[in-house]
Amino acid sequence: MGFKLKRALKSATSHVRKEAGRVAKKSRAEARRVAKKTRAEHSRVAKRVKAELLRSERKVSVELGRAEKKSGFPIKALLGAIFPAYLPGLVAWLEEVVKRGSKRYVLTQATKNIIERFKKETNFKLKPGYRNIEFFYNAHVPGGNAGITFENRVYFAFPPYQKDADDLGLIFHEIVHTYQYRKQGLTIFIAKYLADYMKNLIQGKGTKGSYYKVSYENEAYRYEDQFVDWLRAQNLPK
Repeated sequence: MGFKLKRALKSATSHVRKEAGRVAKKSRAEARRVAKKTRAEHSRVAKRVKAELLRSERKVSVELGRAEKKSGFPIKALLGAIFPAYLPGLVAWLEEVVKRGSKRYVLTQATKNIIERFKKETNFKLKPGYRNIEFFYNAHVPGGNAGITFENRVYFAFPPYQKDADDLGLIFHEIVHTYQYRKQGLTIFIAKYLADYMKNLIQGKGTKGSYYKVSYENEAYRYEDQFVDWLRAQNLPK
């Protein structure tokens, strides 16, 4: 009986070891498969990102080329020398200067409702929203302007009064800029903005006129006016 038990235990132990080895082998094979799949996915993502960057660079190049052709000024050569290396750092530095000492600003639910109503009733083309946008006030906005936007972050020189149509227009103006950033991306937005501004300066429009003639500003002011006109027609805000 003791011998049979001993042999049964030995057989069971051997079976357990074999099963454990099989499971371990299967686990290692699965781990290799997952790792291979992950590397392949990373490779696909990297290729997509690279392709997107190349498309962005081509779009920037085309826009700068057009501005250069219109103005006769070597904009592309000048910006091409400084943009790739210094743009992200310059924008980050400028935003830090603007943001210093600023405070959070919150849109009221009433303001959000007004924006949604305007978009719905006018079938507004751009469909800009306020979600995922951060607002600040008491910021150091350059040029004596009331607001400035960096991607999805909006900075006001003063806290807009949300019971005033013109102040709501200012908020809407900056929201339009966040839409432009989302559509174009940081590099293209800044490149085209500067190219437009420099072209206007060269054409003798002055600093203020050059600012208003920047295509992004022209679009934002046009939609701001449309929004404010609608507010007044609706006797809003109340």
